[in-house]
Amino acid sequence: MSRCDAPPVHSLQDAVLTCHFPEDLSVSKKGFTVYHYPNYRESADAVLDCWWVGGALGCYTKSGFEYDKKLSRTFNITIRHVTSARRGTYGCQVDGYGTSDLGKCQLNLILSENNACNVSNVHNDSQITLSCFFNENVQTTQNNFSVYRHNGQQKLEILHCWWVDNKPKCQVDGDYMYDYAVSTYLMIKSQKKTKVKKLTYSCWHAGSTLQQQAKCSLEISEEVSEKDMSTDLAIGLSLGLTTVIAATIVVVILLRRKNCIIGQRKTRTSVDDEHHPMIKKESNEDVTTRTFQEYLVKSIEEMYPDTLDSFYFVPPVYFNKLRYETQTIAGQVVYVPQPPDLSDVRHDRAMQHVLHCLRHMAEHYKEDMFVLSQFKYEDYLNKPGNKFANHRLPVPARFEGKKNVGCFDILIIHRRFGVLVGVVKSLSDNDDGSEDNERKIDDMLLSEVCEAVTQATYAKSMMEHLMSDQKDKPAVQLTLLFPNVTSSSLQRALGSHSQVVQSLRKCVNVKATDDPTHLCLCANHLSNPCAPWDIDTSVMSHLRKWWDRLMNQSDADPKMTDEMYLNMIARFCGPATQSTLQLMDETFLQPKTLADAVTLTGDLYERLTLYPDMIEMLSEEKLFLVGPPNTGKTRMLTLAGKQWVESGHHLYILVSILTKRDFMSSFSKTSNHTQATKDTDETSRSFVTPVICNFNIKKEMKEILDILTTQDKKNIPLCVIASEVDLGGKYFKTFVESLSRQHPNLVLWATSSTSQNVPEGWKVQTFTQALTCPPAVVREVSRAGADYFIPGAEIKPRDCLNPTDGPQVKYIYHEMDSTGYHDCSLCGRKVADFLNKHLVTKSNKTASPDDITEATTSSLTRVQHESPTLKASSILQDKEILVIFENDKHEVSFLKELKKVGFQVQSLEVVNDKGVEREANDCVCFMHVDRFRQFRPRRKIVVYVESKSPPEDVSKKWRGITCCTAQLIVVRWKST
Repeated sequence: MSRCDAPPVHSLQDAVLTCHFPEDLSVSKKGFTVYHYPNYRESADAVLDCWWVGGALGCYTKSGFEYDKKLSRTFNITIRHVTSARRGTYGCQVDGYGTSDLGKCQLNLILSENNACNVSNVHNDSQITLSCFFNENVQTTQNNFSVYRHNGQQKLEILHCWWVDNKPKCQVDGDYMYDYAVSTYLMIKSQKKTKVKKLTYSCWHAGSTLQQQAKCSLEISEEVSEKDMSTDLAIGLSLGLTTVIAATIVVVILLRRKNCIIGQRKTRTSVDDEHHPMIKKESNEDVTTRTFQEYLVKSIEEMYPDTLDSFYFVPPVYFNKLRYETQTIAGQVVYVPQPPDLSDVRHDRAMQHVLHCLRHMAEHYKEDMFVLSQFKYEDYLNKPGNKFANHRLPVPARFEGKKNVGCFDILIIHRRFGVLVGVVKSLSDNDDGSEDNERKIDDMLLSEVCEAVTQATYAKSMMEHLMSDQKDKPAVQLTLLFPNVTSSSLQRALGSHSQVVQSLRKCVNVKATDDPTHLCLCANHLSNPCAPWDIDTSVMSHLRKWWDRLMNQSDADPKMTDEMYLNMIARFCGPATQSTLQLMDETFLQPKTLADAVTLTGDLYERLTLYPDMIEMLSEEKLFLVGPPNTGKTRMLTLAGKQWVESGHHLYILVSILTKRDFMSSFSKTSNHTQATKDTDETSRSFVTPVICNFNIKKEMKEILDILTTQDKKNIPLCVIASEVDLGGKYFKTFVESLSRQHPNLVLWATSSTSQNVPEGWKVQTFTQALTCPPAVVREVSRAGADYFIPGAEIKPRDCLNPTDGPQVKYIYHEMDSTGYHDCSLCGRKVADFLNKHLVTKSNKTASPDDITEATTSSLTRVQHESPTLKASSILQDKEILVIFENDKHEVSFLKELKKVGFQVQSLEVVNDKGVEREANDCVCFMHVDRFRQFRPRRKIVVYVESKSPPEDVSKKWRGITCCTAQLIVVRWKST
């Protein structure tokens, strides 16, 4: 087990944190991370992250943390100039060890008997910072506090603060203007010039004596003026005793009085005026605006349970731009993808690439931020509802800047750093190396940069307009993202175009001597575009360095308060901002929460979708379909059989005893035709006859031949479909060849998981891609070692993308107690908490104010053009959850935890070979993976509980995982 030591230090002193590891990491070459758990919240920040590359140790550190390179069983980290923000718990975690092995220690500040202060230059341009440290927690005591400037024997109070409703109220000298920037800072800018050579300050609070009031001074150059310096003075209030002051005030002031009149001062706002302002009656519009903002903030607290302590992507999954046509085949509506617009494909791939990497970074480093994509300016507060229609919040329609500029692609609202606006360009720099082609790429890159700069600059102006009603406006940083272009290609393209370089510098806000491309995200910082979800430590290191350069390059700018953070999220991601998506030539509401995204993803993948080449196959008479389950074979077989029945033919369905119920259930759900009986009038109507087959038995094969021959009386083509003929199919090839000799006009389709024993004269079509589940689920099958390969089959990628990559797979890990025993109770509790918190809710939280009604019954959140109001998302229900066990040993303890939080649970079993018991009831169903031969359900949410030993037949695992149409939750064992 790891452990750490952190001796207490005085404020502003350096602290040394020592990690003690359970093994010599210089020998084992294991990576490790040091986490900081601030006292004011439970979530941790990774302040140091180290890994091994090529035998060398590489580390990422947050600003203010340093380390030596002497690594063995111990490792030292220096924390520079410790303030209250650096207090709290630290932990040392070695890769491969569990959370129970995390060694933690507490770093505390030593409180002196007296107050203290420190004043120093932050930058070479004479920016000055003043920090006050009190010997008590002034928020707890609610004592007033002040900051003084000393001029000889004269002491001038330049700041005075008192407490109202647990928040500080402050007065500052009338010569100076300040702008409230973040929860712990007041920024002051002075217009006056000064010739003062020495600045002296002191800090005081009620209850302390004059002897406890410490002074601090700073020598500055005589010729520096306040106006030239644009001085920002910050006073940080460090907390004493037990807690970090939540509303600490920091003021930084440069003061110089005119020497001609000693003691003359500008008047400042009186305390009485501050407490008793002139009463002004609020207008109806003002009341509506305030109430509207309060409603929005309250709504997002319900929509996003961990608003202040986690990251969210809105929408949670990215949806691609696709074009579909619909066809009616045998009474079924079939969606057929059409050739895509290549520019849309490139942009969608670029967006998904960037979002994959940002999500991984946010998860790894526990960034508190919201990432908004697929947004248009006109979406902003476009559905306030009738109740708030007269609000006065700024909206895009009132923006007076130039119009017809494209929207940004990504907006990041970060809890600490402020706002980041990104424009993504999908151009690739792949070329054949020829000079002409290189020049062509450079020209296109220049054009893309110019367009992106225009978009980003417009976005910044728009963001400032939309937040113009707020007193505290966070910094807005801009960046351009080129996921398919290397940094060197971008630099080469801009090399001889100084005007473009200058505009890019201005856009990303760097000095005239800096290279602006360093703040652009390029292919060098990202994962392989062929597998954007595969992000190793090397990629994470490059990505993190880019992020830190970008977000820390303007420390002087105001950042973000929690109040502003919530306000911005409420406006951009709350219920009054409704974006739409064009999917399958229909318009849908864009999902905001994970529950919304799972609903829409599941609906899209549950649709009957066939590609054009599959439609062409339906004209074949003799076809053998080969491939893994859930790749579309059964869909095709069913449609072919129904087509023949629609044409008036009799259809025979050959199935094994194991697959009969499953296939016939699928066939009958959408069929209007009845099963044949002895009393059926064969001359009056077509019919469907299921025949139980076992082609391992020669006698049974002959009996089936007799049945089919007897029924064929009018020289009508004999139509047969055979499902999963590799199950008991030893003599199937012989059977089909015999049947074909007796019936030359035989029409027969069959499905199999193997291409062996294909009858002579039958065409083979191999399906390799799952149609009923998103790519994120298919990748999990590969990770779990359950890939389903067809020997000799060529996997051909489709031209168009899938509707979406799908929600990220959620992993929950089996854990054993101290005795090595595991009963799955903790696993069930974690799954139940995740389902209850993020997915299965009992009310719609993201509807616009006028749409808050009961759950809709519509399966898709389609925009109804005849209605002036957009329909709210359907709500996920218990019946859309399926739990699959590889081992039934711990079923009882796992399911017991689901029941504790209110889920109704029942087994999914075949009853009398006719149906599934209470399948339609609103309850969570569970089953063992072995039962998938009898019944293969599909659900939007699948919880797959792995055993220590995977199934011997990997096809079972493939069937179980790929029955998930949206959100997959895997309960897995930790790798050793």
